[in-house]
Amino acid sequence: MADEEATAEEKSGGKNKMLMFGIIGVVLAAGGAVGGPMIMNMINPPAEEATAAAEDDAPAAAEPGAPAHYYPILPPLTSNFADEQGRRRFIQVGLEVRASEQRFIDAVKEHNAVIRNALLLAYSELDYNEVITRDGKESLRQTTLDEIRDVMTTHVGEPGIEDVYFTQFVIQ
Repeated sequence: MADEEATAEEKSGGKNKMLMFGIIGVVLAAGGAVGGPMIMNMINPPAEEATAAAEDDAPAAAEPGAPAHYYPILPPLTSNFADEQGRRRFIQVGLEVRASEQRFIDAVKEHNAVIRNALLLAYSELDYNEVITRDGKESLRQTTLDEIRDVMTTHVGEPGIEDVYFTQFVIQ
């Protein structure tokens, strides 16, 4: 009888250990489900926070004493175009604009849809053999700046944007 009681205690002790490990597993999973996104948001903040951080951490403008305001055009622009053989090619471009006055950044935000439309139309006419070279990319950067300035001149009355930078560039 003593052997039966000892065996019963070992079995119930094993069940208690399994229950305890199960509870610990559930608690860890719940902690990971809640804590994981919080940690990821601290490491890689959402777009609005990233934009604010980018504006706060922006380097100084080329002109001494003039403030520089940077703003990312989000999400990155993706367009398709044809190469010489008629194959469909794709380009994805991440952009950031620079202005010396915040009012121009505010205007870019306000007219974001018009700017994106103008750029997508321009990108759909790309020449693959040109855009894969460094000079072609620089030419595309200048075209991008010109398109943005045209939209700003039409809607704000002055170009306002001093420069544009590629922050992402993929051609496929």
